[in-house]
Amino acid sequence: MIPIEKFFVASDFREEQEAIGELALSIERQGLIHPIAVRPVGDRFEVIAGRRRFYALRDYLKLTHLEEGDHYVVKEGMDALVCQLVENIDRKDFKPIEAARLIKAIHDRGVEEHGSPVRGHKGGWSIEDTAKLLGRTKGFISKMLKIAANEELAKNSPTIKDALDKIDKEKKKEVLSAVRKAQVSKTSLPDIEDYLSSYHNMDALSLLTSLEDNCVDLILTDPPYGIDLDTITPEDCYADSKDALLSTLRQCLPEMARVLRPDRYIIVWCSFYLFSTIYDLMVECGLSPSGTPIIWTKPNSTGRTTSPDQRLGSIAECAIYATSGPGAELSEKGTPNVFSVHTVRKDRVHPAQKPEALIEKLILTFSRKGDLVMDVFAGSASTLRACMSTGRKFIGCEVDEEFYNAGLSYTLNWLSKFHHETCSEEDVQC
Repeated sequence: MIPIEKFFVASDFREEQEAIGELALSIERQGLIHPIAVRPVGDRFEVIAGRRRFYALRDYLKLTHLEEGDHYVVKEGMDALVCQLVENIDRKDFKPIEAARLIKAIHDRGVEEHGSPVRGHKGGWSIEDTAKLLGRTKGFISKMLKIAANEELAKNSPTIKDALDKIDKEKKKEVLSAVRKAQVSKTSLPDIEDYLSSYHNMDALSLLTSLEDNCVDLILTDPPYGIDLDTITPEDCYADSKDALLSTLRQCLPEMARVLRPDRYIIVWCSFYLFSTIYDLMVECGLSPSGTPIIWTKPNSTGRTTSPDQRLGSIAECAIYATSGPGAELSEKGTPNVFSVHTVRKDRVHPAQKPEALIEKLILTFSRKGDLVMDVFAGSASTLRACMSTGRKFIGCEVDEEFYNAGLSYTLNWLSKFHHETCSEEDVQC
C-alpha cells in the first residue's frame, strides 16, 4: 500500500474534467475495473494513463493509499505524453446505439431477476436501480432506454443528443399524422395542430420563463400535492413531498404572477392541509387569493386511501384561486364553489387525472371564449382537451415523457369521440 500523496499527474491536456463524480460512484459500486498505469519517478509515481480514475479515487472517494494490482500497475519506460495521446485519441467509444443496447441488456437482466416494479408497491427492478448500479442518473438511463427502443431511428446518430432529437422529431410526425387522419369535415374544433404544438414536454419553470409578461388569461394547474405519494408516480416526475412542492411553487408562482394578465385568475389544485401555506405564497407574489376554496366532490368515489393506517379516505379535492388584481370579476356569476363531477374510471393515463367535465366548468367560470389558458403541470392533458371543447386557446407542459406521450394518445382517442358527438349534434339540428 502506497500513500496516495506519492502519486501525481505531471500534465493533463484536457481543459475540462467531466463527470468525475459519476465515475467515482461507478468505481465505488463496481470496483476499479482497469487499474491506473504509473511509472516510477524517484520515490514517487507519475500517472501516465487513467487520470480521470485517479482524480475519482483521490478527490471524490478520498482514498489515502493505493494498492498495486488493485489500484495501479507499474509501466516503466513509457512516454507519458505519448501515452496520454494514445489513451484519448486512439480509443473508440461506444456509439450511442451500442451503449443503449448494453444498458438495456443490463436493465433487462435486472428486471428478469427481480421482476418489474409496480406503482404503489415495493420490490421489482426499476430504472433507478439500473442508474444506481451504473453510477448514472435516472434521466440518463431513461434516455438510453428510449434510444434502444427506437433503434432504427437512432442507429446512425453520432451523439446521444442527435439520436434523441431524431426520435422526438419522428414521434411528433406520427402524432400530427394521426391528428390529420382523425379530422373530419364536420368539426367545430379550430386548428388542432396549433393546440398540440402548444403542448410541450418540459418542466414548468422552463416554459414560464420563456413567456412574455401579461400574456395569459387563466392559469389552471395541478402540481404535486406534497403528501408523499412518490410510489405511484414515475421516478423522473417532480418529487411529491411538502418541501419539494413548496420549493417548486416558490420558483414558479412569481413567474405565473408575471405572465398573468391584469385582473385575471389563477387556480392551483392542492391538498387541504397546504391550502393556507399556498395562500401565503400567492400573497407574497402579489396575487389576491380567495379564502373560499374550490371543492371538487366525486359522487362515484369509494373514498379508499393508499395509506389506510395513516390517513382517512377522501371523496373531495380542493383548489385555491386568486386574481392578479383586486377588481377581477367572474365570467360566470352566481356559480357555487362546489363542483360535483364523476372521477375518471376507465382508461386513466395519470394517477391524478382530472375529468374534462370538471376542467370545462372551471374554464367557463373563470375565463372568456378565446382566452389563453395555461397548465404547466399538465399530467393527462385534460386542460388541453377542455380548452378545445370550450373555445379557449391553450399553452402548457408536462415534464414526464411517459405521461406526455400518454396524454397525446388519450387526446387523439378523445378527439375522435368528440368529433363523432359534434357531428351527431349537427346532423340532429339539420
